[in-house]
Amino acid sequence: MPALSEFPPEVCASRQHPDLFYRRVPDLYAEPDGDPALDPKRKPVMKLEAERLSVYRGAPGASMANALAVYVLDGLIAVPTGRVLVRFREGIRAHTFEAALRQLGYVIDEVIVYAPNAAWVRDAHGNVARALCNLDKLCQLSGVENVEPQFITARAKR
Repeated sequence: MPALSEFPPEVCASRQHPDLFYRRVPDLYAEPDGDPALDPKRKPVMKLEAERLSVYRGAPGASMANALAVYVLDGLIAVPTGRVLVRFREGIRAHTFEAALRQLGYVIDEVIVYAPNAAWVRDAHGNVARALCNLDKLCQLSGVENVEPQFITARAKR
């Protein structure tokens, strides 16, 4: 896993909405639940139950190799997954870009069945920070209409 310092301070939420940014919260980090290196006395600021992640205040210890940066958008705390949704122009199949994506350091995780012009991609080595840092490269691919990084947020109660 990358060091927290490798995560970008801002991440554009969507190429189609370049005015929306996830902004990194420097004093928060997320850790997978059940990590044996975690101190059971620590109290999370927030739990993302379905994803088995907890958000903590402060800085992770040196042994916390699985720490993820935490971001905020419109007041919502968000944790990046490392997956990015890439949508190509209508009529362009996402699979035709496998080699170009690989050159940029991404691999296709899943082509959307009902929209074969869209795919979830991730960093080829599973590096969440690198997946976020290279979004501009994805946007520059010919035929790309939209790029959106996937973030997990807490479910809103109605």
